[in-house]
Amino acid sequence: MDIIKNKMKVYLITCGIIALAVTVLHTILLMNYFDGDIGYFNNSLLSSITVAMVFVSILWFFSALLFIPKNILKADMPKTNISSKFGFIMCALLNAFGFFYYAYNLMDTQTVSKIPLISAIFFLLSTFYFVGKAFDTFKKTDTTVLFGFFIIFTSIALLAETYFDKFVQMNSPLKVTIQISLLFIMLYYLSEFRFDLKKPYPRLYFVVALSAFIICMATSIPHIIAYSSNILDNTDYFLKDIYILINGLYIALRTVLYVKHNLSIPSVPEDIDNEIISE
Repeated sequence: MDIIKNKMKVYLITCGIIALAVTVLHTILLMNYFDGDIGYFNNSLLSSITVAMVFVSILWFFSALLFIPKNILKADMPKTNISSKFGFIMCALLNAFGFFYYAYNLMDTQTVSKIPLISAIFFLLSTFYFVGKAFDTFKKTDTTVLFGFFIIFTSIALLAETYFDKFVQMNSPLKVTIQISLLFIMLYYLSEFRFDLKKPYPRLYFVVALSAFIICMATSIPHIIAYSSNILDNTDYFLKDIYILINGLYIALRTVLYVKHNLSIPSVPEDIDNEIISE
């Protein structure tokens, strides 16, 4: 069992190192090689290296499906504590802000656009999910997951809004990275909801969480730095980057808590440990 614990630590540490490296590279690209007029990078080599690092890191995380035996990781999430409540409240405030942002923009325009209206509604309903999780107000699992799916719908609405934006090139790195981040956020929550449904895939959850964290950090932080330096100036995209950043931090918090939850498994004698791993 100690071997499994050490493997989880290795995956977690390498995730943090790779996330830092890729975030720095993406920031360098945006600050020095991004052409705002055409929406692309001028340095294709550094851009290719950054993408390759992300791709290889995800392959590395998926190796956990081979190196961590089935039915070893705990099939439940840790109980709600101060740390997890902080994560829930942080996301509740994020979604509440998203609701007011879109609601204000809708009131400020004469014609009501469907996607922003849908986004506002989903942001509001997602807020209820995180508030309910923070204060344990959901009594039934079905209710929890039902409200949780509005997070998925929110991400879909934001992804659709980004995809149909005619003012940014379809394959612009700015648009593509946001879309991929939103997809991984959806995958993460789908994996987390399986714990609520008592049908978890612990190893897959671990893999998706690590991958989602890297992509969220490598997208949002460089974009936000670029906005602060006036390299990027699209307000709607800035909100999406804030959304991706907060969800990335939430994913990191929940993943660390889940790893600590698994590290609390009592150690077993080495001969039994080797027998378990060989099965």
